[in-house]
Amino acid sequence: GAAGRRATTVTFESRSSRHSSLTAAPWLPPGWPGSLRRRQQIQEHMLCVPLEPSPSPRPPHPISASSGLQRIHAPIAFGQAFIHPNSRFHAAYSIMSLLIAVFEITVMPFVLAWDIALTGWLQVFAWGTPSFWTLDIAVNFCTGIYRDGELLMDWRSVA
Repeated sequence: GAAGRRATTVTFESRSSRHSSLTAAPWLPPGWPGSLRRRQQIQEHMLCVPLEPSPSPRPPHPISASSGLQRIHAPIAFGQAFIHPNSRFHAAYSIMSLLIAVFEITVMPFVLAWDIALTGWLQVFAWGTPSFWTLDIAVNFCTGIYRDGELLMDWRSVA
């Protein structure tokens, strides 16, 4: 309960003075934020190997293409989803899904209400959007999920 919680005191030190009167939330561990550690699953997925030394004193971001780092992936086992939910592909795919949904919500009711002929780009979208949503079912079955903060990439958990 609340009686068993303890407050964590955060100490800030500068060249001129030292301040220790700031108390953080009682549910934070002692020494927070210095006591935070990266989860083992994240460390395993973010294994990076430098290709060339970086001349800048600040390390480059590990996802940047120009950073000089190459991400190493373990081979994908059979029965494992192959689209990471935090990947650039999944982000772009989600944005495209949103744009198609906005199109269908705004344009298609207008087309159906006034019996507008499906010619040109309307015909392309009339056939393309149902095809996209059919493909979307398969893409969602191939995308990993997070459950209780843990990344699950196996088919049984995704389905």
